[in-house]
Amino acid sequence: MSNRKTLVAENLARYDDQAKKAQICLDMVQRGGCNLEFVPDEFKTYELCLAAVKKDCYAIEYVPENHKTKEICLEAVERRSDTLKYVPEELKTDELCDIATSKNDRAFTWTPVEYLFKKIEQHGSLHLLKDMPILMTYELCLKAVKKSDDALQYVPKEYKTVELCFEAGKHSNFANVSEYVPDDLVELFGRTKLQVDDTPEGFFSRAIKNGSHILKFVPKELKTHELCFEAIMSDEKGHGCGWTLEYVPENLKPAICLDVVKKNGGALNYVPEEFRTYELCLEAVAAEAYDSDYALNYVPKKHRTEELCLIAVKKAGWALEFVPEELKTYELCLEAVKNAGYALKYVPEKHKTKESCLAAINNYGRAFEFVPENLKEEVAAEGQ
Repeated sequence: MSNRKTLVAENLARYDDQAKKAQICLDMVQRGGCNLEFVPDEFKTYELCLAAVKKDCYAIEYVPENHKTKEICLEAVERRSDTLKYVPEELKTDELCDIATSKNDRAFTWTPVEYLFKKIEQHGSLHLLKDMPILMTYELCLKAVKKSDDALQYVPKEYKTVELCFEAGKHSNFANVSEYVPDDLVELFGRTKLQVDDTPEGFFSRAIKNGSHILKFVPKELKTHELCFEAIMSDEKGHGCGWTLEYVPENLKPAICLDVVKKNGGALNYVPEEFRTYELCLEAVAAEAYDSDYALNYVPKKHRTEELCLIAVKKAGWALEFVPEELKTYELCLEAVKNAGYALKYVPEKHKTKESCLAAINNYGRAFEFVPENLKEEVAAEGQ
């Protein structure tokens, strides 16, 4: 090519008339626009460059930067979209980029990043960045899935949050996007039908009815006291098992833990140690739910007072198993076996009197096996 350029220059040097030289250059580009490459720079006038581009749009590659005007760039891009790559950045207007990209998506390769983002926000065309994932932001992906069914498949794995998948499913038939939803979220969106007018609050309020474990998917800002409590209480036929307390925000845990153990003392098992206050433990052992009978087992030893243990055994005698030995008074043991004869198994030998043993077998006949040998004959006689 350099040889040809040299030959053209040598040919032009044979003439003294500048007009003649200009005509020769014009003839060259009229025969082939890309011949502009071999025209000496001093003869590349604006008019010559425009003529070259009109003859062959790819001639824009050889147009000097100072001659690349809106007119010349438009002339090239209107013919072939890939000539956009030769257009100066400052001339890549939305209008010019629209013309280029309307002809071929490949033209997006040469559009400004700002233009790309604008189109993604308008149409959800996230595929335009599939080869440039570094340009994807969470906010951009969120806007895209609200606009297009296809966008979710191009969202990076780390951005596929509950919030983003919620918006994707809401603005599409979930079946259309389900294959691109992370496995751990399929159950959430598969079991709870998304509706077009859904709000996150409304959706998650319905979703937690399918299981309290759904609480782990709820965005932190939507985890209200009411929602968390409703989720936990949806387990164990409305009694609440409490294991989902781990998904409750720290600032809500004290109040939630108290409300939960009031309904089901057994949930004390899932209450973090730092929240197991004496008052909370007292509520747990006094709760009415069946699982509350075992609440004393989860009470820290420092809180197992005579008052608390008495409440526990009056409600469920077998809780005597978890009463500290030093607190097993005769009165407390008697209350326990009156409530549940089986508790006689946990009564210290010194408190197994005729009275306490009779109370036990009158409540539960099989408790007789725990009666001391020296009392069995007498207790058996009177127990009949």
